[in-house]
Amino acid sequence: MYNIQPKTLIVGKTIKYLPSCHSTNVWCANYVENESVSEGFAVYTPHQFEGKGQRGNKWESEIGKNITMSIFLKPNFLKASDQFQLNMAISLGIYEAISKYLNEDLKIKWPNDLYFDNSKLGGILIENTIFGSNLNTSIIGIGLNINQIQFEISHATSIKKILGATIDLEIGEIMSLIFEGIEKYYLKLKSGEIDAVRLEFLEKLFRINQWHYYRKNDQEFSGKIIGVDNIGRLKMETETSEELFDFKEVEFII
Repeated sequence: MYNIQPKTLIVGKTIKYLPSCHSTNVWCANYVENESVSEGFAVYTPHQFEGKGQRGNKWESEIGKNITMSIFLKPNFLKASDQFQLNMAISLGIYEAISKYLNEDLKIKWPNDLYFDNSKLGGILIENTIFGSNLNTSIIGIGLNINQIQFEISHATSIKKILGATIDLEIGEIMSLIFEGIEKYYLKLKSGEIDAVRLEFLEKLFRINQWHYYRKNDQEFSGKIIGVDNIGRLKMETETSEELFDFKEVEFII
């Protein structure tokens, strides 16, 4: 049904297709726990009915219209304290794939969403296991809005809404590009090119070096994103100081 043939060494070489699934991340985690699975194994479904998002949110996806999948990796070369490096690499890999269709208005919203202009195009949920002081395994959950045009949240968008054209998911081109992009940046991490990965991540970061409004503890404030520290906290200049924000400490006002 799907012609997915990525030009990769490991990522997406083995793909499990499920007609429907509650959550590809949950399914993948259970599967790799009980089966012998090679790194790069992926599971894809056109119908995910209980997809997981960041902060415990639910990922909304219309049947057969979008990409909902998970990838299994073994990033045991990374210390647990450096796990945000994986976030950056995965985000950049997906960004590179999607940028084949969209222009420079495509951005990575910290920590790892894909935005076009001010609208959400996709989300990434990375769930890690740790062994000792290093990462052990990672399940990379990916949800990308491709052909859906109606959403419950007002600031969601899709490639079809942006381009006015339907993307044929069955030929597998876009998913192959995603596998290839992820592997490219994953191998950069593995070869120690973290400085280059970090620099590129910052270049593509949503709202970098721009003043906008944010919310912390139900209080709005004006801030300018100036970077990300080594453990993934958002660096922001405010009207009074520089601050660091963890994943759940600051809300973007869109």
